[in-house]
Amino acid sequence: MKTISELTDFYYKKLYPTLQKLEKERKALRSRIIGVLGVYAVFAIVIGSVLLNANMIDFLIFYGVGAFAFGGWLYKFLTSDYKDAFKDKVMRPLIHEIDRSLRYIPEHHISQTLYNRSLLFSRPDRFVGNDYVKGKIDGINIQFSDIHAEKKHTDNKGRTHYSTIFQ
Repeated sequence: MKTISELTDFYYKKLYPTLQKLEKERKALRSRIIGVLGVYAVFAIVIGSVLLNANMIDFLIFYGVGAFAFGGWLYKFLTSDYKDAFKDKVMRPLIHEIDRSLRYIPEHHISQTLYNRSLLFSRPDRFVGNDYVKGKIDGINIQFSDIHAEKKHTDNKGRTHYSTIFQ
């Protein structure tokens, strides 16, 4: 495993220039997102106004949900390349620099079975994650990832909702 000094050198020599370039890309992407989603929002509002004026309330609700969902998909589509670039150009080299034995798999996460075996939190009803890291440091097996675990609850009116138990 690298020392703090070695990691600091790695940061300033390798990661900092990459982060500066990615920051310029992020700012350009931000402007593009604002422009694209701004035009989309105006377009969606105009169509919504036409539906409202035509007294098509039922269809307006359906349209509003669909327009909102499509806007979310559009945002995810526009940001996916940047997110992947950040993981490949920053996260992967950083984890590899910490210790060469560490493997980084961005699209995986620790298993729910392993999470449950830890007994740190109650068993979740929903479990998702990413950014899986696995390897050995100083002879000790490690694995971790980003996870989001939720518990299902039903209120006294029979409505179901989820609350985060770990994030």
